[in-house]
Amino acid sequence: NLVEFDELSDARKFLKENQDQLENMWNGMKITESERRSENKERTGTNYRKGKDITPTEFGNNFGFRGVEFGNYVNNAERQKALNDAYDGLMDLAFVLGVEPKALSLNGEMALAFGARGSGGKNSASAHYESDKVVINLTKNKGAGSLAHEWWHGLDNYFERARGNKTDMLTDRPRQLINRDGTAQTEVRSQITDAFKNIVAVIKNSDLYKRSKEADKARSKPYFGTVVEMSARSFENFVAEKLNESGIQNDYLVNFKEQGEWLKGGDISEKTYPYPTKEETQDINKAYQELFDTVEQRESGDNIALFQIQSTDKTFTPIPQ
Repeated sequence: NLVEFDELSDARKFLKENQDQLENMWNGMKITESERRSENKERTGTNYRKGKDITPTEFGNNFGFRGVEFGNYVNNAERQKALNDAYDGLMDLAFVLGVEPKALSLNGEMALAFGARGSGGKNSASAHYESDKVVINLTKNKGAGSLAHEWWHGLDNYFERARGNKTDMLTDRPRQLINRDGTAQTEVRSQITDAFKNIVAVIKNSDLYKRSKEADKARSKPYFGTVVEMSARSFENFVAEKLNESGIQNDYLVNFKEQGEWLKGGDISEKTYPYPTKEETQDINKAYQELFDTVEQRESGDNIALFQIQSTDKTFTPIPQ
């Protein structure tokens, strides 16, 4: 219950007399459980590599990433496993999205880093996307399971960069931009911005939005309830459902606790589950499918770009469904 005080001295006295109780209440509001399972299940699906280790050259040729970087403390065996797992994960992602594998590097603009761009530590992020550098970093020990999440951030940023905003995300402002003369900007097709706008609207109209806001109450600044993060977690769920429909298991690509697993985290867990529930999945996934039904791809030199420039150029072809 809300307690109001007329004098600052009264508030200080109340805090002093009830400090232990207030600290327990505050700690009870915090989310201490990771949203990811601690272990990854063995992958099942198409044997793209035919049981062989993928070489850096093969990895680069297949996906067209601007670069692949390894941290100094990632040994050769770990590097090889990371390449193999990332290769399989990206191939699975390309399959379920219906895009060419090389399109995943977003016209060759994106880079990948494994344990190379972070300090680590107990409470460090398992992975992160750097919009100023256009690079996904997967940490050495905890990066598995985050690849789809971070790739969505890259896509979100990719379209917003096309609108001239280098480090921003389209989900933060999913509307057609207007020039000073009143004409619409055409750097990104209106169908793309409309699809992103629809994703944001569906998420905000779901209970996921309420739960994510609840999860932020014990944080110093919003995280779970930001549109950027809600859209990335919802994309994870979309990919997980697509994998499941195709009989594929890939915890390196996407690995998060289902609702039942999350509920084991205590009283606060029911109010803060940060992924779409089964009841919410249908409408949210429909919005993502509409986006990827709208996106097109084209060859761009040695790379493949996802369609972003408004054009009648017949060399642009729809993604096979």
